[in-house]
Amino acid sequence: MLALSYTSGITSRPKGVLYIHRSAYLAAMGNVVESQPNQSPNRCGYLWILPMFHTIGWTSPWAIKAVRGTHYCLRKVDYPHLWHLLRTEPITHFCAAPAVNTLLRCAKEAVQLARPVRVTVLASPPSAVLFEQMTCLNLHPVHVYGLTETYRPVGMEYHLPEWNTLPTAEKCTKLARQGHGVITGLPVRVIKPVS
Repeated sequence: MLALSYTSGITSRPKGVLYIHRSAYLAAMGNVVESQPNQSPNRCGYLWILPMFHTIGWTSPWAIKAVRGTHYCLRKVDYPHLWHLLRTEPITHFCAAPAVNTLLRCAKEAVQLARPVRVTVLASPPSAVLFEQMTCLNLHPVHVYGLTETYRPVGMEYHLPEWNTLPTAEKCTKLARQGHGVITGLPVRVIKPVS
């Protein structure tokens, strides 16, 4: 056993997650591949909006350290402070639920950033409108979905190059969907996609 972590998830009922070394390693390395913290021109700067108590941050602490990244930790979610950090620190990645991204986008301090930030958006499908508004701020969303008990997200959206030629609204509709299994997980099959 590596760790025993407890989290409330979305049900507010405590759930325990048992981490073993092999699974944590595989999930963290999958996180390096899927979240691309190693793709930044400089080191990854990970802003901790997702609480680490969500089963040890879905292995992100280990993935970020694997690429020699820097962790920016918060005592609380304070939107003016978040925008200050996004503007002044070399933040390249963060992870947050749609509600948090909506409040971040609506903050009076919101401005288009000089450099892109990759945002992992987790939970049930966010709106395409939110993704469009985030993209205008140079926050580039990637939608993922997973259960707290699965170490990390198990389904995600992969940005396809042909989407770059689509109108923004249509592109963001596609970005808001997930339906592909992550590299260290099992294949995902979407039975009845929304047309």
